Amino acid sequence: MIHKKKEYIYKTGLLCIITIAILFYPYPNPRIIPKDSPEIILWGGYVDDNRFSYAIYPDIELINKGIENGINMYLLLRTSDKGFLCIDNAPSMPDQYRQLRNYLNDTLKSEYIKGIVVDAEPPQRYEDYYNTHSITEYIDYIINNYPSQEELEESKKALEIFIDMVHEDKKQAILVRLPKILELEFFTRNIYSFELDWDYSVTMLYRRQTNNISLSSKWFYREAKRIENGFIGSFNHEYGYDNYIKNKEYLNDLDILRHFEVKQVWIFNYWSFKYYYGNAGFNELINHNSQFSSWELIL
Repeated sequence: MIHKKKEYIYKTGLLCIITIAILFYPYPNPRIIPKDSPEIILWGGYVDDNRFSYAIYPDIELINKGIENGINMYLLLRTSDKGFLCIDNAPSMPDQYRQLRNYLNDTLKSEYIKGIVVDAEPPQRYEDYYNTHSITEYIDYIINNYPSQEELEESKKALEIFIDMVHEDKKQAILVRLPKILELEFFTRNIYSFELDWDYSVTMLYRRQTNNISLSSKWFYREAKRIENGFIGSFNHEYGYDNYIKNKEYLNDLDILRHFEVKQVWIFNYWSFKYYYGNAGFNELINHNSQFSSWELIL
């Protein structure tokens, strides 16, 4: 454990140095050139507009509606801990998926159900502890809660079984994850460092973090280089009508992801997006996904 602590401190210091160098290096302004028209997936919604795909929690009536409308769907598998997959609940994943199989029966065989999605994040208790303690106390907390070898082996084995089950049903196993800069190995009890047979991952590149706080396009551009597929937003209406929403900056984020030729762009979430932009916003989103005007990103 002492070796692990020293290694973690070394890697954290090195990461800080690299991050500072990246932030202050005078990069030339890149030309954003949108390419292709990636699949747009709405998190939630009525599943009634076949210009989009939808990521939904399993609801048999909603799924049947999607099948009737010929719409591709990705099913969100709930876990404990507010739905976040982590070391704490990974061992339960095979049973969680068996319950989903039993609930859907033959409906799961539909060609319109494309994959099973898990949202992998640190346990909620880590955020709660961070919000109520000092940074030094928080560092001690994550070090003292580093998973044991037995926990790691049990979690990895369970996830291997879960993914095999999904593949047996001829569905994709999809991982929703935080950006790599927040990975921190297993120190926050996340599952990102396991080598598993996910079909692909979707990274939460949320520029809009909380009330009146948005990360820059520069940050988004840098992180977008390293991902397979990405979220844009978030469109959480509780954050208020800030510049990101008012100026429709998500359209620039969409262009940046298209510049790097991602296959999928995910919107979190349907209801908040509609709250701000209505049905006209969905039309604009589709139209923008099909235009190829280039522009210069000011770094």
